[in-house]
Amino acid sequence: MISNQLDDSSISNARICRFDDMPLSLQPMDHSAPNASSFATVIFTSGTTGRPKALWYTHHQIVTAIRSIANGFADLPDQAHTACWLPLANPFQRIINLCAIASNWISFVVPDPTQIMQTVQAIEPHFFAAVPRFYEKLLQAIEGGIQQKPLWQRALAMWAVGIGRSMAEKSLGGKNIVWHLKWMHRMADALVLGKIRRMMGGQLKYLISGSAPLSKELIAKYRGLGWSILEAYGISENIAPIAMNTPGAARAGSVGRPLPENAIKIADDGEILVQSGCLAKNITPKNNGGYYCTGDIGKLDAQGYLWLAGRKNDIFKLSTGRKIIPQAIEQALAKLDGVEHCIAMGHNRKYVIALLNVPTDRWRCLKGRQGGEDRARAYLKRQARMACSHLPRYCQPADILVINDCFSSRTGELTTNNKLRRNAVLSKYASAIDDCYQQMDT
Repeated sequence: MISNQLDDSSISNARICRFDDMPLSLQPMDHSAPNASSFATVIFTSGTTGRPKALWYTHHQIVTAIRSIANGFADLPDQAHTACWLPLANPFQRIINLCAIASNWISFVVPDPTQIMQTVQAIEPHFFAAVPRFYEKLLQAIEGGIQQKPLWQRALAMWAVGIGRSMAEKSLGGKNIVWHLKWMHRMADALVLGKIRRMMGGQLKYLISGSAPLSKELIAKYRGLGWSILEAYGISENIAPIAMNTPGAARAGSVGRPLPENAIKIADDGEILVQSGCLAKNITPKNNGGYYCTGDIGKLDAQGYLWLAGRKNDIFKLSTGRKIIPQAIEQALAKLDGVEHCIAMGHNRKYVIALLNVPTDRWRCLKGRQGGEDRARAYLKRQARMACSHLPRYCQPADILVINDCFSSRTGELTTNNKLRRNAVLSKYASAIDDCYQQMDT
């Protein structure tokens, strides 16, 4: 049931129905029985780098994808709750919905994704899937809320978060945990950490992230709060995830080990190649011995975990010959005050600059706090320099370009999956980018 208000009655009726529970009038009219090789669905790529393309998948491939995810989370209880809030154009959300049917989980449909934080407490999910930007913004909200507390509460919260982080680091490293740390952690959890976790309903066991890598620092902060983030990696052209961290096999910062359905190898230039029975039927791998070129750069470590570095097409060279992988820069800039989206650029230029999307309402607040537009821009430039100080000098943005427009799929900057369409943004603001470089060179 989908309604504008997620009240108790709508929650109880929001469970995804099994196929055989559907009214006869809604069931397919085709009288021929489908088989494993029959086409089950068509999806479209998100259009991040160009026009979306159609992909065809069979019933067998869909079932394989369901099993690959559900088997990794077999420890979830019967009737485990999750939220259906990502766009249904997102194949991962579709497969999670089907996993709910196969595993007897309950998937609650959230009609308005912008209201997810207002509804998640009522849903009380056991696991929750989102894109990295959601987790960055959630952590910013938590840390911002702490900073607004009175001094004594702020000090207590910071102490509790520190204890949680220490406990998590020692547990993860297999180190012996002394009794007084265990005692302090119980106190910290009762006084602060448990209350923070109730923001997500109180039952949450796993946070699942896909679409782009998360920083190790962010994952560590969540672990300190008592939440595990499990990163996964997939592409629209392969209906099953390519690699996935699971409760029993996870390595922070990686996207997990390849699933049994997939064979992965790394090309000489670092591109990830995949061979799988879950590739779309209208996809034909070329010139790679049956392996499909994903367009992503990564590496496999000695234990078989896959690590992503960025998109092959996003890499650019400065006029000095330096090769730039923008992902690390953008990951640092995404933490800046008020920044919704960011792009590091500099193809055939002397320096890197950063386009920072700060929507109008946030820019207004930032200007108010800093005392005017020039001071707000100078503040962001200082923050950008500090955020990227750990990177090589040639990767650090020499200047910033602040864009106040609200990016959306309707205006072309985002895909329907809310991914940034880099080339579309660079094209739209090409004139402003040129002006920024000219001002630097004068």
